[in-house]
Amino acid sequence: MTEHDIMVLKFGGSILLDQHCFDVVVDECHRAVHSGHRVVAVVSAYQGMTDMLQSEIDAQHAPMDASAVTSLLSLGEVLAAGAAGLALLSAGLQAHVANPGEIALRAEGDPLDASPIDVDTKIIRSLLVHNQILVVPGFVAVDGGNRVVLLGRGGSDMTAIHLAAELEPVSCTLIRDVDGLYVSDPAVHRHLPDRYRMINYRDVRALDDRVVQPKALRHAEAHDVVFTVRAPCSEHGTIVGPGESIIEPAAMKDPIKG
Repeated sequence: MTEHDIMVLKFGGSILLDQHCFDVVVDECHRAVHSGHRVVAVVSAYQGMTDMLQSEIDAQHAPMDASAVTSLLSLGEVLAAGAAGLALLSAGLQAHVANPGEIALRAEGDPLDASPIDVDTKIIRSLLVHNQILVVPGFVAVDGGNRVVLLGRGGSDMTAIHLAAELEPVSCTLIRDVDGLYVSDPAVHRHLPDRYRMINYRDVRALDDRVVQPKALRHAEAHDVVFTVRAPCSEHGTIVGPGESIIEPAAMKDPIKG
């Protein structure tokens, strides 16, 4: 196996509503494996889980301690990654769940908003020799002392982009509940607004910050990472990278169904 056989797939919390939603992960990984690839699957927490954990912290009114906060907030991604691994194994796929320390996914800076600086790609490739899929919790890394640190809100995007920058995979895809990036919020329109077929980093910055974590977007631009944003099992979506942005004509899309 060579590094060019690897695909990075990031599964956002918007499609992981609870423990019953891992069919999406299984289907996507199965398609990738069936096409001859190995997969690094970056998994976000269940939708709303991080907010719930943050409310637990806020309710304590305790003195701020970074290690306690990072340990608690990381549980959402760790839980979802473990559940994804079990779902993949139950489906007959060869999967391994790796914690950030195992692959030396290191970050520095504010423990709640750190920036990744390294990952051991040799370990990742070695694990993918014996496994079809490597599941990695997003949002979480370790510092130089192997303490848990977080990559900021929306940090699973950063995990996926950083791994793509280091591994140079065949593709990097962020899978969420909207099929690509639109010129305006599709949730507030009777008909789908124009969608970008391709969009450059500059134009993404003009969209809602929730579309792609701003820090992850800067990391992608700095390392020339091209990635796709799409819905599960879709053939469409938006390619994010350098160059000119291309908008898909609205006539090519169906109206939103109420």
